[in-house]
Amino acid sequence: MNKIRIEIGNKTIVRDIPSNWNELTKRQVLFVAPIVFTSPASIESLREIAIHCLALPSNVYKLMNLSQLDDIANSFTFLWESNTLTNQVIPFVRSNPFRILHGPATSLQNTTAAEWAFADRFLNSFLKMKDEKT
Repeated sequence: MNKIRIEIGNKTIVRDIPSNWNELTKRQVLFVAPIVFTSPASIESLREIAIHCLALPSNVYKLMNLSQLDDIANSFTFLWESNTLTNQVIPFVRSNPFRILHGPATSLQNTTAAEWAFADRFLNSFLKMKDEKT
């Protein structure tokens, strides 16, 4: 984690922001993933992620210098460099009131060889065809 200090007037705000994928919370992963996987790293997307991860009141951003926000935003470029997420932050998803889908454990500890092969086959197919249905 990176510790960020924002000084506005006589007030100091201290926040911890993630420095790699494994430090993201569930809420942050759900926010960041669609941005990272659908758009290139631009200063606008970096600012949007920084604002989300800092979770400051909106009036604080109005008082911040834009260069301060840009410096903080540039610390999120790791999101586009490589995805090193091995922590399980979304252990299950409820698809309907009676069905719960469970994800793998951290570092895929509870994944069988058959499950790995199944997922690998479909991932490779998706990377080739860019079509979720194949």
